[in-house]
Amino acid sequence: MLILMCLLQSCYCILLDEEWKIGAMGTLLCRSQPTAARIELWDKKINNRNLAVNLTNIHGFFTIKGKAKEFSRINPYLKIYHRCMNDTRCRKFRMIRVEIPQDYVRTHTRPVQYFDLHTVELLTHKQSALCVEPIKFSFHPII
Repeated sequence: MLILMCLLQSCYCILLDEEWKIGAMGTLLCRSQPTAARIELWDKKINNRNLAVNLTNIHGFFTIKGKAKEFSRINPYLKIYHRCMNDTRCRKFRMIRVEIPQDYVRTHTRPVQYFDLHTVELLTHKQSALCVEPIKFSFHPII
């Protein structure tokens, strides 16, 4: 009986899960020039789940959107990996973390409203000093 109750409760929670959608866009520059970067969309709610991955285009522009099925609203953020400002102290990737406001998290019944970062100059961005291990993807930075 206890097992049956646990199974029913699990099924009930799955049925009540809501699909949440999120999107972001922006243009990334290095020394005022478009730059290549990898953008990852994450949900920090439980276990920092990756929702989507994309790359900038030749103009430094990106869009990214993802969705997650959760009982409560997701807490999204972006990780932006780039090679702007690399020097002898950092031959790896630099990473920026950008929190996405809750106003941009939508349910499945509403269209995605993109969080617009506008134009970000990576050379002067305050978080760009973070140097991280190389990640597995290929692109040729325009630096």
